[in-house]
Amino acid sequence: MNTSVGSLHIDGDMDGASLRLKMTGAADLRDGGELRLSLLDVHREALAQHAHEVWVDLKAVEFMNSTALGAFVGWMTEIHKTPGADRYHLTLVASKERRWQRISLHALASFAPETISVLFDQA
Repeated sequence: MNTSVGSLHIDGDMDGASLRLKMTGAADLRDGGELRLSLLDVHREALAQHAHEVWVDLKAVEFMNSTALGAFVGWMTEIHKTPGADRYHLTLVASKERRWQRISLHALASFAPETISVLFDQA
């Protein structure tokens, strides 16, 4: 899976029972709707591949505004609505060096702490 939403690039592949995504670039107001559709595609792919977990490496994402973060809320809502046997865990991998990530990602994870977690890396 490789796609771009504005200046945000998403690359991903399956690694055993894990779907691993790496995002680079930035996402803003103009990208929110298209990002939401792309994340719903990721959700459908995770379900089709019977993924147990999805890892999203956000360390190289320079900025994401509230509209783009709202696309993640929509994805998390879909995960939460997925029946337990098919539900996967979502891990967001972030950088302590990026202020927007330190501020925003824990708030995102609080929507469904049983299925979403945030890990901070140094770089």
